[in-house]
Amino acid sequence: MKKILFMFVAALSMVATVNAQGLSEKEIKKATKAAQAEVKNAKDQLADNGNLRMARNIIDKSMQNEYVKDWAETWSVAASVYFQLYTNENIKSYQNTPYDTVAMYDYLTKWYEYAIICDSLQQIPNAKGKTSTACRDAHGYEMYRSHTNFINGGIFYFNNRKDYAKAYEMFDNYYQIAETDIMKKYLADDENFANYTVEFAYFPTLAANNMQDYQKVLKYVDKAIEDPEYGPACQRIKAEAYENMKDTVNWISNLMTGIVKFPKDEYFYTKIIMYYNDTEKWEELEKFVTDRTDVLSSSVSTNTEGISSLGNVYSVQLIIKLDYLFFILSYVNCLYMLNINIPYQSYRLQIFSPNSVGYHSVLLMVSFAEQKLLSLIGSYLFIFAFISFASGDRYKNILLPYVKEYLPLFSFRNFMVF
Repeated sequence: MKKILFMFVAALSMVATVNAQGLSEKEIKKATKAAQAEVKNAKDQLADNGNLRMARNIIDKSMQNEYVKDWAETWSVAASVYFQLYTNENIKSYQNTPYDTVAMYDYLTKWYEYAIICDSLQQIPNAKGKTSTACRDAHGYEMYRSHTNFINGGIFYFNNRKDYAKAYEMFDNYYQIAETDIMKKYLADDENFANYTVEFAYFPTLAANNMQDYQKVLKYVDKAIEDPEYGPACQRIKAEAYENMKDTVNWISNLMTGIVKFPKDEYFYTKIIMYYNDTEKWEELEKFVTDRTDVLSSSVSTNTEGISSLGNVYSVQLIIKLDYLFFILSYVNCLYMLNINIPYQSYRLQIFSPNSVGYHSVLLMVSFAEQKLLSLIGSYLFIFAFISFASGDRYKNILLPYVKEYLPLFSFRNFMVF
């Protein structure tokens, strides 16, 4: 769209450029008439299935001619030529005949560019104070019908060419073109367009992320987060964008937002815990774990019916996650009590998932401190106490089978550090 605006401004500056050459008014009129004749020639070549290649060659030169750059007809013919070029390639794609995909999307882009310039010029009042809608009437509906092909083009460049910059450009054009006057009339009546803007926002966000252009990531990511399918992934991308830009305040803020919006996604919990540990903010870590425990406890209490019937998988997951948070809290407290400082690099793993290697790594480190406490406690009930306290007495019947199965993991021998 910046290119379109630049070309439009360049067209408006044509008269000043011509006058600067010192030509007489008669000479200017003669040159202008000749240039306009070339534009009409291109139009004639296009009509009645004429020579499309010649029409393109003529109009390409005319668009560079300073005498007709500000003439709406020049851009109208150019739009018609490139619309036909695009249509021919698009028809081939549906007929399963060889076609040039790159050329097709190039024609598509130029068709829209030239139609928008034409429409912009026609909105400038003429000598009689009148404007025209001829270009938008001729191209508006077809542009509306082909609008989503910018998404298809972006996907092509993303998947087939790995050209993320070009992919982003195509995706971005989809949104920018929707803001032009020539398109607003049709999109205003499209009930699906609002949903598409959310659904498609993931694409430019991902392309910008692959480009490592984090400012561009932020352009569409908020809209992408609204999508039910891609929302969690886009919230992660947004947080990582701020992290890569060294904006710690917004990074942590978006991790916290992710926890609230997507409580099932363990990425946000893990990143927060790693951050507090990496920066040795132990009090903040303890407060975070305590606060989240309260929230998860509340969530569990609202799902008692599902728990009692063992039919609510999410509630069971909440209990397990609650159990894990208490292990983290006990770990921090043990470090405080015993004045132990374990290097962060030794457990920088994906620690949050109860089924992950990192989870057992955390348990191993907890045991390092707990070995010094076991002599005072003298029972495996120390481990069960966390589970019981976190989940409540009414859940013991559910947790007991898991405790019996996994209790040997917490034996003194298994927790020895060599």
